[in-house]
Amino acid sequence: MEHSLLHGIQLVGLVVAGGTFWFALLARWVRLDLEGAGSERLARQRGRQAAWAASAAAFADLFVQVAEIEGRTIFGGVPLPLFASFVTTTAVGQLGLGRCAALLVLGLALLSSRLSGWVIAFGSYLVSAVLTASVSHAAAQPTGAFTAVGLHLLHLVALSAWIGVIFHFWLQRQFWLAPAQHSSWALLLGRFSALALAGSICALGTGVISAVQYVQSIWDLLFSAYGISLVLKLFLVAAIVGAGAFNFLIAVPHLKRAREERSPELWCVAAKRFQRSLEFEVTAALLAIAVAGIVASVSPPGNDRSVTLTGEQVSALLTPKLPPAAFVDPQLFVGDSERNRFDLLYSEFMHNWSGVGVILMGCFWLLQGGQGRVAEVATRLWPVTFIPFALFISIFADPEVFLLRSVTWREALSDPVVLEHQFGALLVLLFVWLGWRDRYRIPLHRPLGPTLPLLMILGSLLLLGHAHASVRSTQELTNLINVQHAVFGLLGLVAGTTRWFMLRQLLPLRVARFVWPSAVILLGVLMTFFYRESV
Repeated sequence: MEHSLLHGIQLVGLVVAGGTFWFALLARWVRLDLEGAGSERLARQRGRQAAWAASAAAFADLFVQVAEIEGRTIFGGVPLPLFASFVTTTAVGQLGLGRCAALLVLGLALLSSRLSGWVIAFGSYLVSAVLTASVSHAAAQPTGAFTAVGLHLLHLVALSAWIGVIFHFWLQRQFWLAPAQHSSWALLLGRFSALALAGSICALGTGVISAVQYVQSIWDLLFSAYGISLVLKLFLVAAIVGAGAFNFLIAVPHLKRAREERSPELWCVAAKRFQRSLEFEVTAALLAIAVAGIVASVSPPGNDRSVTLTGEQVSALLTPKLPPAAFVDPQLFVGDSERNRFDLLYSEFMHNWSGVGVILMGCFWLLQGGQGRVAEVATRLWPVTFIPFALFISIFADPEVFLLRSVTWREALSDPVVLEHQFGALLVLLFVWLGWRDRYRIPLHRPLGPTLPLLMILGSLLLLGHAHASVRSTQELTNLINVQHAVFGLLGLVAGTTRWFMLRQLLPLRVARFVWPSAVILLGVLMTFFYRESV
């Protein structure tokens, strides 16, 4: 879980930092008054912050990897001698430490506006990209690793030239309305169109070539955690391309027309339209890069399909059944070295009945999005009903902690599975607390305002990088669990992103108001009637 999240932060930071160079190059090409408008200072500042965030994430990830070697989380403590041995004697540790240093130097070099500073920064960026590619799936290929690493490096550079610059356009939006800069900004956007086209073609081409190497059939694409995450990434890339096409065909021509007519009023209208479509594009790009980072941390199917579901597992997942009524005694499995049938049945019991809570959650939110008395009742009622749901997750998800008290809290927090469950319970309690404040919000912002979609997006990204791999579970069981949680993460991300776009008024209100709670309800239905472990 932590490894996937940190990997996504590293990739976002690298792409945004790399976009600094392309943005500055384009701006100087059209002779935009960078220093006068403050644009270059802002670009270097944001690039510096992105590089340092990526460096910090890369350094923290080293501790996470050491903890994962011992099958626990960083909250259980990481022995410093083992950490020192990892970063000095293993190739992965050495490359990771080198990436931290290169990203740190990149941020420091962006403090200077001199040519020498730009040269050092660009060199550090290339080193960071090479080291990132060297610890990816490409480097682990049994044959053709050098070519695969080269393709991955080209993919990273293309992402910086395309999506990295889009981020900087969004960060520079405060300067668009300056009357003296209208002509330069319109010309800059026109020049960027060619770069974006080249970057997108290169990024998509290298991405498809790499994906074909790892996913060799439709079965692998649909029935592996890697394939499902890849489908989500492609969906987000399609959204970026669609928003970019709108900008290229409609928004940018309006800006050019406003520049030619020298009309400040027309420019303001066109600029605001472009900002809205660019916000959609930037949000989709941010999520796509984060998901790409998670994809890079998930094992691909490979030739032997060792991490792909079997036909029997797929058949079981497609066969619905009612939630179990019988409660399994935790004493029948807690403490065993391997997960027995009672353990699997208990896990199904928890997921199935938690799904009922998710269905209720989605139904309340669907009703709350309406008008009249029903919406008001739903607003007041749902926080109360979720308190038992949070207690159910916290107490029964990990019976060894509360019911049997066979492990201490410190031991529990060192277990990634327990940590995820308790995080989920705290998340529900946070929803309850925020839900009490809903009656003070305007109807459009109910439920929970912008906090809900942000938490849903974060939680969904964590589900995509699920951490249920364990020495107590077989590879087949691990595959089954991870695939199902990847589907849950996909639906949660659809719900959270749609809700965010609804609040930002980037999607039609009537459609979005129905789509996002429906995705939550569908997630609950899958948990309640289709979740399986005992196959």
